[in-house]
Amino acid sequence: MRSHPTVLFCVLFAALTNALKQCDDCVKITNCASAIQLIRTDRSAAAIQQLQNALCGFEGVQKVCCSDLFTSPSLNVENESKNNTQIYGDEIENHRNIRLLPSECGDVDGNRIVGGTSAGLYEFPWLALISYRENERKLMFECGGTVINARYVLTAAHCIYNKDIAGVRIGDYDISKPKDCLGEDEIMECESRYQDIAVSHKIHHRGYVTQPYILNDIGLLRLARPVDFSYRNSGSICLPITKDLREKDLVGERGVVAGWGMADNQTKSNILLKVELPIFSESSCNMLYKR
Repeated sequence: MRSHPTVLFCVLFAALTNALKQCDDCVKITNCASAIQLIRTDRSAAAIQQLQNALCGFEGVQKVCCSDLFTSPSLNVENESKNNTQIYGDEIENHRNIRLLPSECGDVDGNRIVGGTSAGLYEFPWLALISYRENERKLMFECGGTVINARYVLTAAHCIYNKDIAGVRIGDYDISKPKDCLGEDEIMECESRYQDIAVSHKIHHRGYVTQPYILNDIGLLRLARPVDFSYRNSGSICLPITKDLREKDLVGERGVVAGWGMADNQTKSNILLKVELPIFSESSCNMLYKR
């Protein structure tokens, strides 16, 4: 008995719907620049499979998990210029990929500070540790980064350029212990869940140089799988998307720096530390650093 085309389509559609991915950046395929780039430049079976694996819904057209469709950062500059001409108003706020940033971010839980410069257990859930392979058995944490969405960690170019990166850890507090605890007796709070995620792509700024001066020291790590934000010790930081935030005068304000850096005794800290620092003007910094 021959299957009717309509029946076969319905069966395939139902099977596909049951297998649709869940992600935080499910958008129409027409709104995903990476998908469009893939369709235009690669008609291979692997590319088609990649598109199929990224399907997450239907809304007039197919919807895809856009961050799953990574395209090479070394895009043709001329094509980039053509695409940018389609952006109207504020270039960042109206960028075609702005929806890839999470709508919920930067929820600071800073009520559990335990003395000195130690950070709270859940105070900076967007901080990430970058691990490097020292040898076949040993991993070392040498750099940090900031989670900006489920798939990307923002870091410095010098942390990833020509480096053998093993992965990224999110949610750790004391890297010397498998279980982190703060407080005493009844008010003690402990956390043992952190996420170790492999890195699929290292992307340093194409203008990164170290001689004669260090310039464009910024980069991205694309994670092999999304961060699970259901854990209390994982989250994403808010980026200054709006024009008002990007142009806000912060001179005279105080900013917070956090990480696993040097303690007062010049030894490397295993515990997440924080420090408040004053923000100076660019002219002041240029004057202080010109020598």
